[in-house]
Amino acid sequence: EYPFPVTLSFISDAIRRLRAVNASQRGANQPLDLWRGMANLDVADAFLAEGGTEFAPMSTTSSLEVAIAYALGGGSGGLRGRRALLFKLRANSFIDRGADLSYCSCFAAEAEVCYPPLTFLAPSGRREAFEHGGVTFEVVEVLPSFSS
Repeated sequence: EYPFPVTLSFISDAIRRLRAVNASQRGANQPLDLWRGMANLDVADAFLAEGGTEFAPMSTTSSLEVAIAYALGGGSGGLRGRRALLFKLRANSFIDRGADLSYCSCFAAEAEVCYPPLTFLAPSGRREAFEHGGVTFEVVEVLPSFSS
């Protein structure tokens, strides 16, 4: 049994309500790429074949630089020769987007967009890798979906 079901229910409801507000803003129906950076992770073959579900609220950002900083785990010094993972979430409109939390964040520059618990990430099949500062970044494009 999950220890915080009511809390997650309130978080999901808040994200749903904030998404409704975002839907009326300019650019709501324009595609937007969002990023999620994760340190010390490789993407599993099973995920690439079938996708996966994030059980918790999922933070993403519209800033690639912020995602890279998270993927580096706060600094590249300890990751030299290592790998970092970046998810590129392709949100075609506000329907595929979480809630923009920038206006209420202590870290507004992080441009956070929060997805509700149980967001499914379906790999699009697009992958690429690049190296920067001795770290190999793997970029996996995913298509988010969740119940509204």
